[in-house]
Amino acid sequence: MSTTQTVRNVCPRNCFSTCSLLTEVKDGRPVRVKGDPRHGFNRGKLCAKGYAYPAYDADENRLLYPLRQYPRHSGRFQRITWEEAFADIAAQLFASFDRWGTNKAAAYHAFSGNLGILQNNALKGLFRGLGAHTAVTGNPCLGTGREALRKQQGGEVTEPPERMAEARAVVIWGANPAVTNIHQMKFIHAARDRGGELAVIDPVFTESAKAADVYVQLAPDGDGWAAAAVIKLLIEQGAVDEAAIEAGIDGGDAFVRDLRALSWETLVQRSGAEAGAIAHLAALYHPDEQPVMTWIGYGLQRSRAGAFAVRAIDALAVVTGHRHMPGGTVYYFHPEQLHVPNQPASLHPLADGVREIDFRTFAKEAAALTDPPVEMLWLFSRNPLAQDGDRTVWKEWLRSLNLVVTSDLTMTETAACSDIILPATTMFEHHDLHVSYWNHWLSLNEPAASPRGEARSELATAASFSRYLNAARPGFSRFRDDLSETDWLELEIDTEMQRCYGIQSWQDLRRGPVQRKEPHAGERLFRRPDFSGKNGSFLADRPSRTTTADRTRNFRLLSPQSLLRIHSQFAGLKGVSDLAEARAYVYIHPADAADQGVNAGDTVLLYNASGEIERTAALNAALIRGVLVTSQRTEDAVNQLANTADEEAAPAGTSSDFFEIRCDLCAKEGSR
Repeated sequence: MSTTQTVRNVCPRNCFSTCSLLTEVKDGRPVRVKGDPRHGFNRGKLCAKGYAYPAYDADENRLLYPLRQYPRHSGRFQRITWEEAFADIAAQLFASFDRWGTNKAAAYHAFSGNLGILQNNALKGLFRGLGAHTAVTGNPCLGTGREALRKQQGGEVTEPPERMAEARAVVIWGANPAVTNIHQMKFIHAARDRGGELAVIDPVFTESAKAADVYVQLAPDGDGWAAAAVIKLLIEQGAVDEAAIEAGIDGGDAFVRDLRALSWETLVQRSGAEAGAIAHLAALYHPDEQPVMTWIGYGLQRSRAGAFAVRAIDALAVVTGHRHMPGGTVYYFHPEQLHVPNQPASLHPLADGVREIDFRTFAKEAAALTDPPVEMLWLFSRNPLAQDGDRTVWKEWLRSLNLVVTSDLTMTETAACSDIILPATTMFEHHDLHVSYWNHWLSLNEPAASPRGEARSELATAASFSRYLNAARPGFSRFRDDLSETDWLELEIDTEMQRCYGIQSWQDLRRGPVQRKEPHAGERLFRRPDFSGKNGSFLADRPSRTTTADRTRNFRLLSPQSLLRIHSQFAGLKGVSDLAEARAYVYIHPADAADQGVNAGDTVLLYNASGEIERTAALNAALIRGVLVTSQRTEDAVNQLANTADEEAAPAGTSSDFFEIRCDLCAKEGSR
């Protein structure tokens, strides 16, 4: 007899919303999902990707059993047992340890394929339990902006984004929520229904720009100059007092001096925006007006001018009083995941001697390590061959390693370069807790079904492998392999979490998500703003242009996220791929196309010193000349054109410079 039940799940992807789902389970398998109306942010709605989640359960591309590939890159995969997989991995670990007297020769690389508190941190915890090792660090998505705001403000706590519905004005710099944060749009529309104004500032006429009251088009990297131009104009109008900046802000005197050295006309020209548009923004940000909510997007900080742009926009909100005015704030990042206690990683103290390498240069720096060299790499929640720059460096380094292990849902491009491939569970098949880096809600994920095939959660993999290691060599791993997933949930909801969220146990979350009620004791609080830089104020630290030969390329390539993908995730998934564009387009201004001898519909090559990709040309007269736009996708991925190896050194923790790509374009021979 058929049985049906409803289970709470959470979308684990790297997305603003972290939506809570209600999953309909029939005969033990998920068949349908809908949004959870008790979650105060997504409020019963999902995006197209979310509604397609049941397809993951029976996806024909899912990994269901451990595999061994021999030889590497041969494409010859043999199904093996978990015991055999663990034996191969343990043999390499033990051999390296016996050779070097440390586990530094073992490295992991991971990020955001699953952002659940338990599953994202499980294998990190396993490596911490091995003592000294080699680890990835940093944040390729939003790190540049985060470090800039921490320098300038000290704190990084944001208001609940639902309050945007009360705004008099919302100014979005370099974000496209109509595509990447669709649930935020209902709060923005609510503000507009109450008479609020929406202004969108972006080089590209995005879907969000189409919904705005005011659209300001500027040059790539023009955001910082535009914000400085608004400040300059308000000072000249007497609306902002230079003396108050000098007295009330660390580095304020240097900021005023550096701003005086730049004429308003120069700032407007460098921004690429129209003078009238800058004047309109100055009217919006006038200190005597009602509060403005400022949203600093992640796109604008994914270039070498990113930190400058973020600090300038934040400075605009500071000097006009809108940053801390009731009803006015700056949105960027909500660091809730950093405050959740007892994570499988943080429960295991970081050992002395751990070698940490930034995302941006991980393959290059890891390949150069000695004493000991890296001999083994374990990848999870990550597909660097589809996402990172320096693909050639990555591929060469992967070939040189003694062992490459990948845990994943499907056979990604990176998994296909591995020796051992381990099948991971979907969110329908394990427990987890989820918080957002945008909203303030805490949600529980419970299993809706048993794992398909022999798939294991990352936490189960970490625990069982730790037990395997200790059975062979007692005490080799310190990872807490005695705890079940629900044991970990109990540890997560400690007294601090109980206070902040008003719950007593993770079991309370079975009734629905809860919103944070109190800040954490360890949160970084805002302090006196600091506009100082290395050579005066941050205005003097604006970066020079690209130092490579690519500065001579004709085009700047922008590659925003698309509605139906998150990097390589959801590629080929039934219900999503059916809706996605069958062809990969690159959008080009008609005059630029004419100069290159390209017509709409032509197959074109985008190329530079790093590689080439193929696209179909589409004309867009709304683009700035010299700018190309194409979406990120798995096939012929944009990262083939990215190269950080010969860029100027960037501070640790900064984002990937994906919007710094320069390239040329030509029609593919015989494409017409």
